[in-house]
Amino acid sequence: FFQMIRRPPRSTQSRSSAASDVYKRQCTDLSVKQSILWGLGLFAQRCTQEAFGSQFNEICKILAQQVSLPDAFSEERAECTECAIGALGKLAFYQNHSDSVSNEILERFLKNMPLKQEPEESQDINKMFLKELIANHPVFTQENNRHEAQRIVNDIKTIMENNPENEILDDEGKRLLLSVV
Repeated sequence: FFQMIRRPPRSTQSRSSAASDVYKRQCTDLSVKQSILWGLGLFAQRCTQEAFGSQFNEICKILAQQVSLPDAFSEERAECTECAIGALGKLAFYQNHSDSVSNEILERFLKNMPLKQEPEESQDINKMFLKELIANHPVFTQENNRHEAQRIVNDIKTIMENNPENEILDDEGKRLLLSVV
């Protein structure tokens, strides 16, 4: 993945395009797919909207496709799917275009929160969600999103109380949760 990002194929216009090109070539190795999905989220988080913009719709399709698979949350695919959900969240928070596609991405992200399968991804994305909630990210100005955010906070709290062995928040995330509840 990182080699592809450093030197994208000549047929692609950008690094995010290189990742989506490889993904679309029917890559069957789930660990490679997971890395690409994680990388697409990283691009969404770190790129400007201008730099990312031309790939926005294509990447949205790729992520939505992974989350929509009939067996997306099977034991075999859950980690890959959680990377896609995390990337959807990064698109919603950092590449929001205030259009119907962005709203759909946000709804899909919130619907699938909190993450709970893969500890590292769960901790990172659940913490990102809490940080954006505390910072009053503009997506939370809509009433239905505030209600969904409250449901997610309650779900995180319930998981932390009933299943403390399920490490869905690291220490910083736990402090953030305390400041929200």
